[in-house]
Amino acid sequence: MRCFALVNSFIVTPFRLIRGGVVVVCNGRIFDVGGADEVSIPEGCERIDVGGSIVAPGFIDIHLHGGGGADTMDSSHDAINTISLTHASGGSTAILPSTVSAPLELSLIHISEPTRPY
Repeated sequence: MRCFALVNSFIVTPFRLIRGGVVVVCNGRIFDVGGADEVSIPEGCERIDVGGSIVAPGFIDIHLHGGGGADTMDSSHDAINTISLTHASGGSTAILPSTVSAPLELSLIHISEPTRPY
């Protein structure tokens, strides 16, 4: 079982802020979260001291028109890749791209006929 624990972290949850917190991850899934006095770190689990860094869930950006110099109206795989990577680098784990104000016919072309590499 691959296991690691992020210790000495500032954890942001939907319910509370935890200073000196611990996040235990086992086999790619969050196993436990809480204060150092609340969480038992499994034996053999690698401890990673994050030095008080913020640990938070990924963010979902529900309104964007682009990123990294690319625009959703570029209608290309490369543009969507650039946008996705740019937002991921800032902590977004999901995005909902929006088109700009444009005539309906133009928007429909960009939505329904993107360039697909596959």
